[in-house]
Amino acid sequence: MQRAILFLTKGEFIEAFKMYPAIYPMLYLHRVQTMGIYQSPKFIEISSDNG
Repeated sequence: MQRAILFLTKGEFIEAFKMYPAIYPMLYLHRVQTMGIYQSPKFIEISSDNG
């Protein structure tokens, strides 16, 4: 996996994929985790006051 990451940093994407095919899903999941896309939902409390 480390060689695949090295290939990615050099811009050799096909070689990285051939070396370690799971590198792209792992990078995607890492990016999702670091960007915080999957945050806990925030609920809005709606009051039922009629006036």
